[in-house]
Amino acid sequence: MNVLALWMLSLAVYFQAFRAGISNRKRLATAFVLLALMMLGWLGVLFGPIVRAIDGGAFNVVLTIALREAGESTAATAAVWIVMSAVAVASYFVALSRFVKIEAVQERKAAS
Repeated sequence: MNVLALWMLSLAVYFQAFRAGISNRKRLATAFVLLALMMLGWLGVLFGPIVRAIDGGAFNVVLTIALREAGESTAATAAVWIVMSAVAVASYFVALSRFVKIEAVQERKAAS
């Protein structure tokens, strides 16, 4: 569900580009910069520990312990699901609020 939140927040930033006075070039640049940042983040998480640029050990240990503890208790499992669902729903509403404010793009026809 955290992946959903990342995509929704990225959409919220992208929807900001649909305002009056923003050119198509800037909209495309926004889209590609967002995708590039997401890909670089993913590649950093994937290859960071391999090249020893990121020490993922401490984070992985804490996450593993927390998930193991949550898996042993029904209440903790429910709490994790509730928190993750709340984050996903909140990010959805942020993206929706940006979507409602976008303006229709009207292309100008070249004078003939």
